[in-house]
Amino acid sequence: MAQRRAQQSTWWQMSLALIRRCMSGKARGNIVPEHNATKSSARKPDASRTSVTEPIVTKPGANKLSISTPHSSTQRGHFLGALGLSLPLALGMVLSLTLNTAKATPQEADFLRRVAEQYILAQFQHQNNDVKIQVQAGRLDERRNFNGKCEGYLTAELRGNEVKSTSQVIINCSQPGNTYSIVVPVRVTMLNMGLVAAHNLSRGARITSSDLEQIYIEETANLSTAVSDPNILVGSRLKRDIKEGDQIRSSDFCVVCKNDKVSIIARSHGLSLKTSGLALDDGGINQSIRVRNLKSQKIISGVVTAPAQVEVVF
Repeated sequence: MAQRRAQQSTWWQMSLALIRRCMSGKARGNIVPEHNATKSSARKPDASRTSVTEPIVTKPGANKLSISTPHSSTQRGHFLGALGLSLPLALGMVLSLTLNTAKATPQEADFLRRVAEQYILAQFQHQNNDVKIQVQAGRLDERRNFNGKCEGYLTAELRGNEVKSTSQVIINCSQPGNTYSIVVPVRVTMLNMGLVAAHNLSRGARITSSDLEQIYIEETANLSTAVSDPNILVGSRLKRDIKEGDQIRSSDFCVVCKNDKVSIIARSHGLSLKTSGLALDDGGINQSIRVRNLKSQKIISGVVTAPAQVEVVF
């Protein structure tokens, strides 16, 4: 390490000396003296050389991705000729300046965060359409200098065997002279398609299709008792008030409610009879309730098959 620092210091001193010689016109192939240069001749830096572009993720192996970034070629021949520098000396200056004077930028940290997020999303390429994945990478130290985007040398892999709600992505840069490894925490949220109230619904109201809306709901917030099939809810009656955006649980409604007038369908050996009755209990689809035959006043048990319909099998 001490030897490397000494070499970097030597390159830095050589670079400063060369720059002073060039500015004084003593370097080989003298440059234009400073007093002849005007403000109008100054060139603005090429923004395309410093802009951070979107990473392109490829998948060469299991649990490991290779990341490359598109870049454009630049012409440096005329510049070196103007300074009168040989290629080895110019490379020494570039290396020294990169190691000593490059500044950390927020764009570099954001670029690595996007790499980690895209890596996690790539693990769910064949996920069911009813499931949506959201990822958010944690913050990185924007003061750290990563020396650019590590073009062509960047890889990413998952720490651990499976993606969890809080996962970690290891990003490695194997670029000669700029090797590093960084761990990026990523929060992973799984959303499932769910059914919610499209607006406020009052107790006792009959549910219609316009009262329901399908949205993605965070898996941890998705109620296990919530109904996701609109066919079960449409035509049912609410037993309590439901707020807009709330899921409707099986205990919040009844397909046949107590004191509802219902049709009793009796089936036996391929024959069916229909009569009127009064529900004595609340019930959902395929639930058994008691009903009173309004003609005979007898109480029988039947199964709810649809809104206002109970079936009895003999």
